[in-house]
Amino acid sequence: MTAENSVLSRGVRSKRTKMALIAALFLVALGVCGLWMLSRETTLIYAANALSQRLDGRLQTVDLHGSLLGTITAGELHYQDRFGKVAIKDARLEWQPIRLLIGQVAVGAMTADSVALELAQSENEARTPPESLAAPLSFAVTDFQIATLAIVHPDATREISGLRAAFSGNSKQLKAEVKSLATQYGALNGELKIGAESPFALDGNVELTAPEPHPYVASAKLGGSLLNAEVAVHAQARDAIASAKLAVAPYEAQPLTQLEFTAKDFDPRGWAANAPGAKLSGEGRIAAGEARRLDGTIDFRNSEPGPVDDKKLPFAQLSAVLQGTLDELFLNDITLDLAAAGRFAGAGKWRDNTLDVSLDTRNFNLRGVQKRLHQTNLAGKLALGGNTAAQRVRFNLTQQQSSVRFAGTLAEGIAKIDEAYARAGAAEVTTRGRVVLDTHRSFSLAGQLRNFDPAKFGAYPSHLVNGRFELKGHIEPVLQVAASVSVAESKLYGLPSTANGTFRSQRADHPDISMDVTLRVGDTRATVKGIVRDPADARSMDMQLTLAGASMAELYKIIGVPLPPTPAYRIAGHLVQRGDLWEFRQFTGAVGDSDLSGDFLVDRRRQPQFMKADLKSNRLALADLSGFIGAEKTPDGKVTTRNPNRVLPDSPYSLEKLKAADADIKFEGKQILTERLPVRNMSTHMLVKGGVVTLSPLNFGAAGGNLFSDITLDGRGSLIATRADIRVQSLQLEQLLPQLKSAKASVGEIDGRVKLSGRGNSVAAMLGTATGDTTLAIGEGEVSDLMLRLSNLDVANSLLVLMRGDRSIPIRCVVADLAFENGVARPRQFVFDTAHTTLVGEGKANFADETLDLRLVAKPKSPSLLALGGPINVTGAFAQPAVMPDLGRLAARAGGAVALAAVAAPLAALVPFLQVGGREDVQCGPLMQAARQSIERPTSVSGR
Repeated sequence: MTAENSVLSRGVRSKRTKMALIAALFLVALGVCGLWMLSRETTLIYAANALSQRLDGRLQTVDLHGSLLGTITAGELHYQDRFGKVAIKDARLEWQPIRLLIGQVAVGAMTADSVALELAQSENEARTPPESLAAPLSFAVTDFQIATLAIVHPDATREISGLRAAFSGNSKQLKAEVKSLATQYGALNGELKIGAESPFALDGNVELTAPEPHPYVASAKLGGSLLNAEVAVHAQARDAIASAKLAVAPYEAQPLTQLEFTAKDFDPRGWAANAPGAKLSGEGRIAAGEARRLDGTIDFRNSEPGPVDDKKLPFAQLSAVLQGTLDELFLNDITLDLAAAGRFAGAGKWRDNTLDVSLDTRNFNLRGVQKRLHQTNLAGKLALGGNTAAQRVRFNLTQQQSSVRFAGTLAEGIAKIDEAYARAGAAEVTTRGRVVLDTHRSFSLAGQLRNFDPAKFGAYPSHLVNGRFELKGHIEPVLQVAASVSVAESKLYGLPSTANGTFRSQRADHPDISMDVTLRVGDTRATVKGIVRDPADARSMDMQLTLAGASMAELYKIIGVPLPPTPAYRIAGHLVQRGDLWEFRQFTGAVGDSDLSGDFLVDRRRQPQFMKADLKSNRLALADLSGFIGAEKTPDGKVTTRNPNRVLPDSPYSLEKLKAADADIKFEGKQILTERLPVRNMSTHMLVKGGVVTLSPLNFGAAGGNLFSDITLDGRGSLIATRADIRVQSLQLEQLLPQLKSAKASVGEIDGRVKLSGRGNSVAAMLGTATGDTTLAIGEGEVSDLMLRLSNLDVANSLLVLMRGDRSIPIRCVVADLAFENGVARPRQFVFDTAHTTLVGEGKANFADETLDLRLVAKPKSPSLLALGGPINVTGAFAQPAVMPDLGRLAARAGGAVALAAVAAPLAALVPFLQVGGREDVQCGPLMQAARQSIERPTSVSGR
């Protein structure tokens, strides 16, 4: 029995083992089949379609791939509910099905190229809190990344890039975490927890941090519940701090419970370098009372108001009293204090999501906005209004003969200027147009100026402009513009003016604008054709300029470049502008009868402005430069002074022009045309700095020789202090005075040195106060025998010369050493020595009143039977000198002759007129050596 039972028992166990094995194999097979089914993409698509049917079609998928066991991708996912619509493109889910074993739907990673969230318009229905937020199944997405998130509201769309988040939920709590989000305001991160059951407790925090150059930190703490939420905000940026507390009951008819805020010491300059400076602070409080009606106040202040030209904000305070509800909120006792600009007061209201504010003023002062504007006392209204869809601004302010009007709207992304108008007396300006605030920023503006004079509006240069302008185009992606300007019957800088011009974009892919402008101001005419580069900055131009006029002096009135009077001119060249640096390159042209070419630069970045030029001329008429030395040119080409009885130029230099610019001017002239003096190869380098002019060198060739000069004019005081050091080398007198050839004269080379200093604002005034020395030396040469005899009034020898014919007498030496003192020149030594006569000069020449009082005394070396004995006097004015014998001495000799004739034989009367002669030769060697040492002395004259 036992054995049989044992066998039977073993059979039963074996059968059971087989059955268990079969069951296990079946389960394994079933599992494998299940996994196989779950791994199939068709199963995924079937499940997605089933879910879509269960959700009544609110979920749609396109181009779905993957499996329920791993990665799932979808070209598009669409879901729609009462909140709105969600559209997801290029989604990828790293599915974690193993976590289903613990009852959780889990996604390890989820990515999407773009997500569009379109929020539905809220309906006017009673808001009720949800019964529960409990999730029917625990879920978690541990890493959710979206390349672009677009939140579409009915009236606006906002895009967010680079969102990385996580979210989860179960029957007790919902949780969302923003791991990173880069916004235009900084990096955002935070988390939020919501209880699943009423009252739905809230707990969360958010932090926003901005990097340099505008560092600030803002944080928010969320608490309370979904039925009564509370938010505390704190922000700090540089020295500014702000805080706010907000309490809302979202499901009440009037949801706002309380709002408090404070802000201190906000300075716009900390955010934008070009922004006006201010110290802005504010505070406000509004709270719900009985029947949840709101009561509160707001007050914003600026402790450092000022006009915009002081780089400040013309704003002192804005305050108002708030009463009502969020649907109808009244703004009472509004006060807008603009500091020195005046004060506005009024009221407004917020109703049906629309704001309307009306403010009155009786004392709006434009000078408080900008100090250069005239003080005004304008009265009128300012109206502001609108909602999120459209806003409007309108004001009308008047005062006697002045008025300012504006009417504009912003709606559907279009800023429309219905009217912008200003009038002061007869001066008017009107503008209309529109700017489309789309991606292209298209614009169209037109305006008119009638009798427009900037001086009527403020401390600006007075002009009179009548003209029109039109412009249209777009700003993005590349500025494109087409504009036209016309000006007629106008006055600019006090001169009759006209202008016409067009501006056109050159290429659709580049911001450069071509310009073609003709302008006439007074007698100055300009034609400009070229390119304005990057006109948004207006910092660069490249153009061909043709400039013509009656005198360059007129340019000082127009562009502030100090130039002297000139004859009519016409020049053309390449004008390049980079910011405040202007270059007129490779210009050519004519000034009067002279040609002129070179390069000219004006740098307005420096104070005072700086001019640099490198000028050349092949043929220069010196009379065309007469304005540089204070002389004037008559219509027939002759150079004159203001006083026709004067010889020295007496037109004053302008100290204002002298100090208006620093300069570095180089000039080279091959042929210089003058009325008498042949000049060649002129070169000079003129430096002007701080009102001091230095000409070093000023060199040129003349009359076979050369002149080397160093001249300084110091215009820092009320009178110009002048110092001049001029060296004369190898000057040929017969070339300087061609008439000497007919006088049998041939003088050798002239060397000399002029060292003078003086004070005065014209050439005449400078020489009229001159102090210094002048030395001249002439070597061998010849002079007319008859001229020498006549200089001594030698009648006998003159008759002999006339009978035998004139001849040339050798010159042994000529030396002149003159001393200048306060404009009076006196010869310390003047010797003209020849074979038979020595001439000695005496007297003075007064450059202050341009008078002469000189004597030429002849000292004969040979006898004569009848010589009146001079001397010859040179008197009168520079303009009309008189040359005649010394009548007093002649009378004395004649009286002696009469006396001798009375007491002696008649021939004795000739005794006073007998010339014995016998004077010795002048020691020319030492005299010439001393003169040349003085001429070649290296020391320069010092001012007095």
